[in-house]
Amino acid sequence: MRPYWLLMTKTYRRNLQYRVAHLVDTVGSSIFGYINIYIWMAAAGPIGKVGNYSVQQLVLWAAFGQVMYNAVRWTIGLNIQLAVRSGDVSLELLRPIDFFGYVISRQAGDHLYGLLYRAAPLYLLYAITIGYRIPPLPSLLLLIPSFALAAYVGLCLGYLEGISSFWTTDIRWISYFNMVFLTAASGVQVPVDILPGVLGRVLPFAPWATLVHYPNRIYLGLQGWDALLVPAVWAVLLTLICRGLTTLARRHLEVQGG
Repeated sequence: MRPYWLLMTKTYRRNLQYRVAHLVDTVGSSIFGYINIYIWMAAAGPIGKVGNYSVQQLVLWAAFGQVMYNAVRWTIGLNIQLAVRSGDVSLELLRPIDFFGYVISRQAGDHLYGLLYRAAPLYLLYAITIGYRIPPLPSLLLLIPSFALAAYVGLCLGYLEGISSFWTTDIRWISYFNMVFLTAASGVQVPVDILPGVLGRVLPFAPWATLVHYPNRIYLGLQGWDALLVPAVWAVLLTLICRGLTTLARRHLEVQGG
């Protein structure tokens, strides 16, 4: 485990050099959160609720959803496509370390940095300006595995973006696909279970819902340990898919340059 730990801490320390730039990015991200908050206040205020969510719950949902988004979002393709383009991936595959573990550990440092220097300041900002909710102890304890599963599923989705570069010279299409579903199906803006028709019944079981929807429901005390079931299933399935594609990618590598 030591090589993976070193990879994570190295990435974390590298990000520390850009704290001011990331602070500016966090301020910009907070604006989107405020927009969502005021949209919910305007839309749900006259009727008092939307679906099973009160106005106060929707306001807290929008705030904590933006916090979770900053905590679990990933670098496009986890930079795998850059190594394929330069040819460095051939050396990375020769290292005596699991490639999937190598990439995930490297990017986990980004997630740790994002939690401490993006998500935490954003949570404090919203707590000061709109108020905050302290979950009861059972919900707080569930938030830890819920966040871990959300971060891991996000890394796996990013890994799928990157590993596709073994077959195509442009991964923007899958990146855009992921971004659309991250925005529309993760719950960062709208609780996915209140979406109309079949969307509200299907999207809670999609992998993107594990990123924001279930952590938000635990945070608001709307769901207990069962909120970990869908994220846990997707964590296992995506791990198997990522490892399977990695095996296929080793046999199909076409270095684009270098």
